[in-house]
Amino acid sequence: GEYGRLIGRAFQVRDDILDVMGIDKKLGKKTGKDEALQKTTYVKFYGLNKSKDISLKLINNAKEIISIYGERSHLFLEFADYVINRDF
Repeated sequence: GEYGRLIGRAFQVRDDILDVMGIDKKLGKKTGKDEALQKTTYVKFYGLNKSKDISLKLINNAKEIISIYGERSHLFLEFADYVINRDF
């Protein structure tokens, strides 16, 4: 449960970052929508650099939690890497 919560938050933070820094074609959606809609986002609240730090910390915590399962956790670890490395 905790792994899922952390991954979900990290995904949202990363999504907020990509909305600011992403390239429309690569993401498959229009960027800048959050700002245009005046949404409160991690980037708006914490700034870009702090948001990056937050997402990395969330991912590292999730990976630490799930790693107790050893080899059986490899898919969950790969998914965590995917979330944090989503391309711009």
